[in-house]
Amino acid sequence: VGPGETLCLRSDSQWQIPEPELGLVLRSNGEILGYTVGNDMSCRDIEGENPLYLPQAKIWKRSCSIGPAILLAESVSDPYRLDIRCRIYRNDQLAVDGQASTGQLKRKLEELVAYLVRDNVVFDGTVLLTGTCIVPPNEFTLAAGDRIEIEISGIGTLVNPVGEA
Repeated sequence: VGPGETLCLRSDSQWQIPEPELGLVLRSNGEILGYTVGNDMSCRDIEGENPLYLPQAKIWKRSCSIGPAILLAESVSDPYRLDIRCRIYRNDQLAVDGQASTGQLKRKLEELVAYLVRDNVVFDGTVLLTGTCIVPPNEFTLAAGDRIEIEISGIGTLVNPVGEA
């Protein structure tokens, strides 16, 4: 979904979190054209049951958002020096506030892109999310009515309300 649109909770999960991520906007040949903000939500309880369940824990309707803008790659001198911040509000009160840097990513951006394009058809404008460095505390789970704000320096802030499935 896009900025301002509602993200949905999954009905069969009791532990859901946002995953603030840098999004790589790609050309069909894997060239990085730009960067955006992404929220690749996850069901930690489903994921934790069995590593084979990871795809199920990541994909359901309205479980991912991107935006609000694309920062052209040519305008970024070092993509490993972008600051990421995630704030989650519940009843208009700050419930979670986490920060990280793209320099904390375990894999280089080019390596992630190389895996994607190796045996896949990639279309111009494909967005590859790079992984998260910010995870809310284990006792936290998203609830309907929460508001997620993910900010990446130079790109902007992606804001989405959370609703039921």
